[in-house]
Amino acid sequence: MKRFLTMIMAVAMLLGVAGCEKDSPVVKSGLSGEWKLVSWNNTTPQAFDIYMEFFSDGKFNLYQKLATYTYRHLTGTFDSKGDVLTGKYDDGADFADKYSIALEGDVLTLTSTTNPASVSVYKRTTIPDEVRNSPQTKASAEEAVRPL
Repeated sequence: MKRFLTMIMAVAMLLGVAGCEKDSPVVKSGLSGEWKLVSWNNTTPQAFDIYMEFFSDGKFNLYQKLATYTYRHLTGTFDSKGDVLTGKYDDGADFADKYSIALEGDVLTLTSTTNPASVSVYKRTTIPDEVRNSPQTKASAEEAVRPL
């Protein structure tokens, strides 16, 4: 009887632990990799620069030079379920919007669900070491301009 109760307790504990695990993020095939912004709302960015890196485990790195002289490195998690990109920065802020994903070869187009929609086009590239290793701009979460 003790053995039976011990076995039931062990199974209950395993089920409890399995029930507490987070759902794995969905990562659209071809999305993992390094990207550079080449067009925003049909214009070539002149005054800003953005690189993104998506990992197969649902994490991302973002390097942006927006209204600063140096790059700012932001990190977080994302999900691309149903061709819709959603995410959260590591400081707890959600992406500003949801984005529809269009992937054609080495071109990634993200279109916001807002009206009017913003359209960002990225090209697959390698993030340069000088971007990854540049001095980082420090800003509070309230001051940070975020492209997503």
